[in-house]
Order: sequence, then structure tokens, then C-alpha cells
Amino acid sequence: MKVIYYSSIFYLGAFAIVVAFPFFTRWHWLIKLAVALLAFVALILSIAYQHLEKKTEELDKRIAEMRDEQRTQVISKKLDDLKEKEKKGLFTDKDYLNRIALQLEELTINIESQSKLVRQQYLTAYFDEVAKIPAFYTWEEWKETEGILYSRILNGINGIFNLRGMFSSSERVALIDEFNKERDKYLKAKERQNK
Repeated sequence: MKVIYYSSIFYLGAFAIVVAFPFFTRWHWLIKLAVALLAFVALILSIAYQHLEKKTEELDKRIAEMRDEQRTQVISKKLDDLKEKEKKGLFTDKDYLNRIALQLEELTINIESQSKLVRQQYLTAYFDEVAKIPAFYTWEEWKETEGILYSRILNGINGIFNLRGMFSSSERVALIDEFNKERDKYLKAKERQNK
């Protein structure tokens, strides 16, 4: 599928170059029509590929969420079985170690889901605050205000992880990296809009 996408992008680039040169006007109208139709098909293919990629990412995220939910349910069932075994007095050292391992795994899943929620909350807070910047600001004023908002949210992230004693953790770095990527995408889109 990527081959089709890249070849369509290549064709669109070649089409733009060909149209820019004056010898294109001397071509027969059928050839011009064929070139234009191929460019249209290439454009449709590239748009379809981007749409499919986006849908695939959404589906992958949903599948990962479903797997986490299923893992949590399986762990809960196993822990319930161990509790029943403990009530009956059939609990062994192996079961005790198994329960500890299951509790640790459940804790890991909960931490992962909490960090996903924290990421979403910070991104939502950033976009909400940036949306409140007045429209009458010049581009420079807007960038300055956005920079202040960005540093406040970044300080909030660092403060939360510092309070938890996790300032040097990989979770904080991953959260800041994801936050920076989303911010960069937003700033590029905003800059294109202002041109």
C-alpha cells in the first residue's frame, strides 16, 4: 500500500513539474486529459491511503484498549480464584507468589491506563487554553502567549512527577515527548493558517 502512496505522490510531483513548463501547452488535448486524469487518480489514492492509515491507527488503539481490559478481567478472575482457595485453606506458597505476581501485573496495567489518562488531560488542557487566546492578537503576540501556556503546562507536568518522586522516570520523558509532538503539529497547522 505504501508503494501506491509514494508512487502517487511522485506522480503528483512530476505532474506539477510538467505543467509548470511551457511545452505542456503544445501537447494534444487527449494527452493533457490523460495526464490530468492520472493526476486526479493519484490524488485520490494518496488521500485514501492517508485515511486508511488514520483508521488503522485508531483501530490499533482500540484493540490495545480491549486487550488491556481483557487482561484486567483475567487477572481479576485469577485473583478471585486465589481468594476462594485461601478461604478453603488450600493456599500454598506457590499460590502466594502467584497472587503477588498477579497483583503486580494488575498494578502495572492500572499505572499504564492512568498515564494514558494523564496524557489526554494535559493535551486537552493545552488545546483548551490555546483556544482561549484572542483572535485579534498578531502572530507574534499569539506565539508569545502560547509559549507562556506551554511553559505553564510543562511546569505542571514536571511538578506532578517531582511530587511523586518520578522526575527522572521514562514516563515523564514519554509524556513530554508526546506533548511536544502534538504541540509541534498544532503550531505548524496554525502557522500555515496564518500565511
